[in-house]
Amino acid sequence: MWDYNINPSECLDLLEGRTDHAGHYTRQQLVKKILESFPWFIVTDLIPICDLYPILTDKFLTSLRSEHLQKRYAFLRERLQKNL
Repeated sequence: MWDYNINPSECLDLLEGRTDHAGHYTRQQLVKKILESFPWFIVTDLIPICDLYPILTDKFLTSLRSEHLQKRYAFLRERLQKNL
């Protein structure tokens, strides 16, 4: 992990649901860090869209650090809701 000494394979296991924690991160915390840190094409490489949709709750969206990201992912949730 980029700011903590966490093995990348532990992060992948967490994202794929094989474990509950990677270091101190839960899956939701790790997803939040990814959404706040990476461009969309990397996000979709790390997290399948069908797995991302259930995470994008109102509570999760308001936890994102910027209003811009909150709006971006709220829009994505609306679009996914129509297509999934």
